[in-house]
Amino acid sequence: MKLSFPILALAAVLAGLLATPPAARADCFEDCRNSCRNAASSGVTSDECLSTCSQQRCGRQTNFFGAIAYGEESGAWGDALDLADGDSANQSAVAKCRQHGQDCRVVLSFQNGCGALAAANNRRYGTGQSPDRQKAESLALAACRGNGGQPCNILIGSCTRKPS
Repeated sequence: MKLSFPILALAAVLAGLLATPPAARADCFEDCRNSCRNAASSGVTSDECLSTCSQQRCGRQTNFFGAIAYGEESGAWGDALDLADGDSANQSAVAKCRQHGQDCRVVLSFQNGCGALAAANNRRYGTGQSPDRQKAESLALAACRGNGGQPCNILIGSCTRKPS
């Protein structure tokens, strides 16, 4: 199996991080930040490195991802919250949605905040995203109405946890 340079670089950085004894909680995140500055020159994004380091060494997650999937024909929906990456959130939301309909697809992905889905009987829908759940729902209703939905109702409004 051939691994690309960025993956090998990330593995090397993480191996060094994991070989180091855990820092005191107060210094842990700063230690990760300093270690990850070197990773950027290796082709690894600092966000990837910082997220992985803080999860593994500090016991905290820096980003929480969420997604909402919807099936226009079936009216099925599913959401996923507090996952470590966007792809996992998307896959989980679609899997939950497919328990109720086979035409599901991701209609909204979000990070460290709230998302909402509004739909109408005429199969029109809208989504909204905001740090505040009520605002996300308001945006979803407005988007649904803007897409010709009558009457629009909130199907789901949900929020990820806040990073610690």
